[in-house]
Amino acid sequence: TLSPSSAASDVYKRQVHGVIMKNFVSQRISCPHCGHHIHLDLDASMGDQDYIEECSACCNPIHLNMHIDHARNKLELHVDSGDEQIF
Repeated sequence: TLSPSSAASDVYKRQVHGVIMKNFVSQRISCPHCGHHIHLDLDASMGDQDYIEECSACCNPIHLNMHIDHARNKLELHVDSGDEQIF
C-alpha cells in the first residue's frame, strides 16, 4: 500500500491491480490529498473509464482512471490528485 507524501499538494499516484471476477470490484484507496481511506465500488461492465470522485473527508477531487486488461483478466486503477497538468 502506498501512502501520500507528507505534503498534501505533492503529486500522488497509485496503481491498483485487481483480478476481475465479476463486473463489480470493491477497492479501498487513500485520498491523495488527506490520506483518508475510501471504499470504491468499480463497475467494469462499461470498459475503460476516466472520472473524478470527491473525497468524503476533505472534499477535494480525486482523479480515477480505470483500465481493463481483458487479455490478463485484470483491472488497473490509477489514482491521482486531479490537479495535475498534462502537457
